[in-house]
Amino acid sequence: MNLTKKMILGFSTISCILLISFTVYSYLNLHSQLTEKINAQVERELVVHAAELNRWLLEKIGIVQATAMMLSNDVDSIGIDHILHYKNDPDIVNMYIGFQDGRFLAGSGWIPPEDYYAPGRDWYKNAQAGEGVVLSDPYLDADTQQVVV
Repeated sequence: MNLTKKMILGFSTISCILLISFTVYSYLNLHSQLTEKINAQVERELVVHAAELNRWLLEKIGIVQATAMMLSNDVDSIGIDHILHYKNDPDIVNMYIGFQDGRFLAGSGWIPPEDYYAPGRDWYKNAQAGEGVVLSDPYLDADTQQVVV
């Protein structure tokens, strides 16, 4: 192999190595920048959605608090008419009240089976143990079979 061919082969090899190195460096740099930008955008979106969810939850909590205040004066005379206002809000599937003596009142008119005992339910126990409005973990509603809070 003559000197010219060796030089061409050497320069070609060096050029390929440099081109591959530059390509890898560019890819890694671009990947890093895009990852940072995407993460920043996701974080901004999460902040916006968390604020929207918080506002939405506070609105629903306000409805529950208003109902509780309205009902707190005379527990014995509470009827279904006292909780039907929830139907004005399309996000509220149902509103119900479990009483300490086992009675149960659902705004939907649902009548629970004989073995249904509200004070034995987790949502009832958590509400009794907490102060103010207590948000339960999501659970399957016995009436609608929907996941509710």
